[in-house]
Amino acid sequence: MYHIPNDKRALRSAALLYEGLLTCMEKTSFPDITIMDVIHHCSVSRPTFYRLFDNLSDILYWKCEQSMLETIEYARANPSASFEELFAQFSSFWMQNRILLQLLVRNSMTDILFQLHANHIDDIKNIFFADRPMSEMQREYLACLLSAIIPAVFKIWSKHPEQDPRLFFSQLKNGIATLYSVFSTPKK
Repeated sequence: MYHIPNDKRALRSAALLYEGLLTCMEKTSFPDITIMDVIHHCSVSRPTFYRLFDNLSDILYWKCEQSMLETIEYARANPSASFEELFAQFSSFWMQNRILLQLLVRNSMTDILFQLHANHIDDIKNIFFADRPMSEMQREYLACLLSAIIPAVFKIWSKHPEQDPRLFFSQLKNGIATLYSVFSTPKK
């Protein structure tokens, strides 16, 4: 878990630790990286590390959660935004942080993305499905499905990061439509 107070020094230290971890992950697989390796690359003290994070995975989770929090904030500020607009906003964060996404995929750590979505399932349900005429159970199923699909799709997208978010959204939409047709068409 991370414990970052909303003050400039703590946020700056967290950002430095994140940059140090990225530097290490470019050269070494994640399981082989130590806290001392990261501290060496970013000049943040060991006590500061433990004041902000419990372990190295927490740094990645913190940075990934920034994308989710930005999207939630954007959705609340723009209640009439379409799903496509929200998805484009979410994707733009990952375009700016594609190295992080590629490193998560390369190190088989996309479970962080799934866990992030699972932890924000109520937000997903309220942002994307609150105004839809359906039961609460249907909202939960859809939010859970979306929570699983998005990290999986980002895994593929990390291999093609030059792809525009709108094209990316179109691919996702077409894929879901195809999946729907598989479920709704009887086998011959």
